[in-house]
Amino acid sequence: MSAITNSYERINETAPFKYLMGDQAAYRAYSDFYIKNGLPIMTSDKFDSLIESIEKNGYDDKRIILVQDDNLIYDGQHRATVLAFLKGLDFRISVLEVVVITKRQIIKQILKFILPKSITRKYLDKRFGRS
Repeated sequence: MSAITNSYERINETAPFKYLMGDQAAYRAYSDFYIKNGLPIMTSDKFDSLIESIEKNGYDDKRIILVQDDNLIYDGQHRATVLAFLKGLDFRISVLEVVVITKRQIIKQILKFILPKSITRKYLDKRFGRS
């Protein structure tokens, strides 16, 4: 999910992929957004180094790409982008699927064990707007 557009993007629609296609303005806007919002950013210099490393040495599968259960990349977008650009969008690699548990999910599970369902639903409705 793109932090900028708040929507799902295919890897070939992302700013890093556009950068590889020569669109430096898209990557600059992407970087500016991340910097402005205090998010971790891969500078274009670091990204260029990553590109060069993968071109020269290949993909290091010790730096496995993490995906969530819906196949969204959780960590490794830039590595995946470089591989998709160099090897094609159908190139396959091993990934590690991770489960991201939200604070809301944790609270809901705890409340299920200690409170009757009607009270749990009322709390979740009040706290999060729905159960």
